[in-house]
Amino acid sequence: MRVIEEKPVTLSTVRDLLRKRKKEAEEVGETLEPYQLRALEYAEEFAKVKDSKKAEEMVERLVKEAKLKREVAVQLVNCLPEHEEELKPFLSREELLFAPDREERIKKILEILREGHEA
Repeated sequence: MRVIEEKPVTLSTVRDLLRKRKKEAEEVGETLEPYQLRALEYAEEFAKVKDSKKAEEMVERLVKEAKLKREVAVQLVNCLPEHEEELKPFLSREELLFAPDREERIKKILEILREGHEA
């Protein structure tokens, strides 16, 4: 197996990629590796945003509109915190906790994440 690209992705994307890989493997009489099967089971159970395109759109909006790093945006979409208190562990790595526009950015983050609960 060869690494083509490396970037943080949501559990929804992991699920879709592994489902595609599983289908391709089955077409040629193969199966996924045990670690791939475990990762697929985990992603199917814990992906909170079921539509991977919607999840990716949310990540992109968090990066662009809330000025978050992609890694943090992916974690937020995977966990979908609903309240400011739940955001704090994710944002401690960002300067957001002490930023002058903190309130506006937190409001924007929660607004974007709410879309995941509706999806």
